[in-house]
Amino acid sequence: MKKLLVFTMAIGYCIGVAAVSKDSLKVDTNDSSFIVQKLTFKNATTILLLQNGEKIMMSPDKIKCYCAKGRKFKRLPLYKNGKCTCKSAFMELVKTQGELNLYKYSNWSYNPNLKMTIYLLYNGDKLVMEFDENSPH
Repeated sequence: MKKLLVFTMAIGYCIGVAAVSKDSLKVDTNDSSFIVQKLTFKNATTILLLQNGEKIMMSPDKIKCYCAKGRKFKRLPLYKNGKCTCKSAFMELVKTQGELNLYKYSNWSYNPNLKMTIYLLYNGDKLVMEFDENSPH
């Protein structure tokens, strides 16, 4: 039974990957989905350049997730040291297992030479565990 479930999930994943090529950008908003040529994030706005050349400008808060170069990024509540920051951020999906999703969040610290990377394990939108490269295994 377990093998059948894994096989079914693998087929679904392959079909999903085939539907959108690795070079295309797919953007999901609260209202709809777009296949775009270019996605640009600015301070207070996001610019979507559609394949027909049309530009759409929207608030970054309206974007739920996007896929770029075979990687998926989803807007999730941001936690630091186990506490909700009341902000959300785009995080890269690293792995999925059952109901659990492991995301990677990277940000530059106050030191411009130091990039901070943390990993967050979510069950839906709820944080289960947070760790970084310095966390004990």
